Amino acid sequence: MQMRIIIVLLFLLIGCANNRNKIGLIPEDIYLAESDLELTSNWIITRDSFEVHIDTVQGLLARKYPDSITIQFSASFFNGYRLDLKIIGDRYQINLEKSNCMTTNQYNIVNSEVKLLQREYQEQDSIKGVISFKADYIEEDLSDKNIKELDVELHGKFSILLRDSSFTYRDLSREIRNDRFNSLLKTPEKIESRLDMSGLGLTKIPIEKIRSLKKIDTIDLSQNELTKIDIDKLKEFDCLKYLDLSSNIIESIPQRIDELNCLEELNLFNNQISSIPKELYKLERLRKLELERNQLTIIPVGISVLLTEYLGLGENPIKRLPNELQRMKNLNELRIPKPKDMEYIPKGVLKLCKMQFKYQYKPDFTNLSNYKELQTEIEEVLRK
Repeated sequence: MQMRIIIVLLFLLIGCANNRNKIGLIPEDIYLAESDLELTSNWIITRDSFEVHIDTVQGLLARKYPDSITIQFSASFFNGYRLDLKIIGDRYQINLEKSNCMTTNQYNIVNSEVKLLQREYQEQDSIKGVISFKADYIEEDLSDKNIKELDVELHGKFSILLRDSSFTYRDLSREIRNDRFNSLLKTPEKIESRLDMSGLGLTKIPIEKIRSLKKIDTIDLSQNELTKIDIDKLKEFDCLKYLDLSSNIIESIPQRIDELNCLEELNLFNNQISSIPKELYKLERLRKLELERNQLTIIPVGISVLLTEYLGLGENPIKRLPNELQRMKNLNELRIPKPKDMEYIPKGVLKLCKMQFKYQYKPDFTNLSNYKELQTEIEEVLRK
């Protein structure tokens, strides 16, 4: 008798251990999906007897909370469609909406069905299932007050890796981009002249992976977490003409920047750069220099020797621009900080900013110390 009691207790303990951190879900058998990062589906948008079909919807995120699992689908083909599926125990809730820059339209789910492969999931499990629903809402066209019906149907299967609740769409996007980048490196013959490494969360340039791509002349390293411009790694690409380092956390331009002597375009938009080294002026082929949204306070007079056709200095805490900017003989477009935040703009420089002020609503120049001297030039620049 005692032995039987011990065996029963062991079974109970094992069962409790296996169920730890699990969430009960709908117990249904479904077809297996082929991809962990895609919803294979068929969207049908019906409006005035017009139908659009799409086979794949990308942007899936499944997150685990203490008492529920939330799955979010984003249909990028139809701008702004978003489907939220929340699973609590053996129940589910479906919410669908479409947003644009002005309004958000909420759909009414007419009928729906969700089937999942198994009853319980843990983090890092792959949730596999099928989903089917019909939804509609009444949309009012404010221009002619006509009422139009818009119906949505979805039938498809999905397989999504279950994440921690803190995992975001940004994390998912970065993961997908890394997967695509690593897959691309397996077939280097498909890489022509441009190498896109944007948005990978890089803290340093993965030179070991890309060293063999000698024919590259364009490198995009934007939207990463780089803190410096690594000249030793970049100069391995002898033909490098276009370098995009925008939206990183770079604090300075190295003095050895002139070793990248084939550069024609350098994009350092949205970093933390506070000064411009004189070695930058030695880049004789440089035609475009983007330095907007940094921490520049002073523009050295030596910049006038650059042969650039475009120079971006906007959204920097610059108070005064040097008179020498007028000597940049090839410069035909200049972007500067908002005039209301500045103290001095040299005469003859504003004409280079015409594109910048073309769509600005009534820029304020009255704070400039030489405002009266610039009035004729200001009127000419603001003339549409």
